[in-house]
Amino acid sequence: MPVVLRLHEGYAQGKLILSRAKLRIRRGSRCNGKTGSVAVRYRLIVVMLIGLASSLASAGEKEDAFRSIITGQLEAFKRDDAREAFSFASPTIQGMFGTPENFMAMVERGYPPVFRARAYEFVNTVEIDGKTYQRVRITGADGDTVLAHYEMVEIEGRWRINGCFITRPEEV
Repeated sequence: MPVVLRLHEGYAQGKLILSRAKLRIRRGSRCNGKTGSVAVRYRLIVVMLIGLASSLASAGEKEDAFRSIITGQLEAFKRDDAREAFSFASPTIQGMFGTPENFMAMVERGYPPVFRARAYEFVNTVEIDGKTYQRVRITGADGDTVLAHYEMVEIEGRWRINGCFITRPEEV
């Protein structure tokens, strides 16, 4: 189905119809001495490039935030700083465990490579069933390497960890 854009006065009069990456112009008029189609196509390309650059920048900012949050939590686990580690968890996770100490004990028992990560490497960010996951390759204190899948959620403008599951690297 084509997308119809109506142009404001001063750019060109008429409609732009985008359909399968093809641009058609109906009732185009002259714009700054150029034909409407050339001027409008040029402006449309510029606007699309700006939008693409903006979305790439925001994706990069999102991944930077994920790295900062996950690194903060992993480093807090190494220092046995339960309160700091707990602060990176979503309200849902915090509600499940109630206290930083309960949360820390669960991670120590259930996620030993995460609890004492000797090394970690950020792999990629993926969307699965509408949820955002940051994948991190983690080598635990015992030398075993796992792939941790951190579910990230945005709450009131801040990203938080909403859970994690571990797989073997070859299972992805």
